[in-house]
Amino acid sequence: ESGLLPVAKRDELSPFSTTSLTWDDKWPLKPDIVLEGGNVLRDVSEDYLVNHEYASLISTYHTPNIRLFEPFSGTSAATALAAQMAAELQAKYPNATPETIRGLMIHSARWTPELILQFKKINNISANSKLKKKDYARLVRFCGYGVPDFNRASTCANNFLTMIAQSTIQPFKREVGKDPTINEMKIFRLPWPKEDLLSMGEKSVKLRVTLSYFIEPSPGPGCVGFGGRYSYSSFGLRFKVKKAEESDREFRARINKLMRDDDIILHNGSSERWTIGPNGRDHGSVHSDVMECETAASLATCNMIGVYPIGGWWKDRPQFECYNRKVNFSLIVSLETDEVDCDIYTSVANMIAAKVPIEIFV
Repeated sequence: ESGLLPVAKRDELSPFSTTSLTWDDKWPLKPDIVLEGGNVLRDVSEDYLVNHEYASLISTYHTPNIRLFEPFSGTSAATALAAQMAAELQAKYPNATPETIRGLMIHSARWTPELILQFKKINNISANSKLKKKDYARLVRFCGYGVPDFNRASTCANNFLTMIAQSTIQPFKREVGKDPTINEMKIFRLPWPKEDLLSMGEKSVKLRVTLSYFIEPSPGPGCVGFGGRYSYSSFGLRFKVKKAEESDREFRARINKLMRDDDIILHNGSSERWTIGPNGRDHGSVHSDVMECETAASLATCNMIGVYPIGGWWKDRPQFECYNRKVNFSLIVSLETDEVDCDIYTSVANMIAAKVPIEIFV
């Protein structure tokens, strides 16, 4: 209609969206993803906002004898689209666990250029400036990991491959007469096409990792909240990727130290390789990050990922006797390159067909 203009530009955050920008850093990163939620129109002559059907999505009406369709927007619309994508992924991969379905949706998400520009404008960051780690952590609190893509979540290509490990872990254990302690870690040896990566030389490759699991909130009104690091979640999981210069033994020793130190927040070295970094991504119960390697060859020896537990009320509140429970998790790892003539998929597919073993260390 004449005189009405959309509040949000195409591919920007919907006016209906809520963020966690004002939340304390110890709270989870929300939202996880963003999907179409409609728009709001502004009357330019009288300067007021209009929730108009022209800026809404359309769905079927619950009483068809009255009318067939109904405009809807906001959380209802975005949630419906998310549910649709989850259902389609589950139908295509019936053996996928809920942890995997959720992880794939987040893993496939990307920030649109418009979302990044909108975020920069709101935070007074120059449009030409490169975002820092702390900015990326706030970007996730602004619009999640971006807009998910079904094709990216469900298929591979010669220059883009995704591997999924669905597994279980027992975070804690308790010996007779002792307090519960951290129990085990799991090491996954990645079937990297080492020769192919080395042959790519100076070409750039991205490594994307998503760790997805579900926690049990702390019971009792006196313990709800994030007063302490382990007061709300039943447990937590973290991932680490082997450094290029590390031996297998050194990598396992590094994770063992992290487990013994009970996840002391001291991150250095390898954290510089990540877009968000562990200090920004390790909140809540899903952790996703991307590492852009300067050269494909530098990734060739980064062929191990460790998943290990941190504390939680299952460990610190033994009276509930939850310390021996096992939990599911999904580890999703992707290799991607912009070089369309590179085939990194075939070699990995052949190695996986040979049943690459998963190593477990307790």
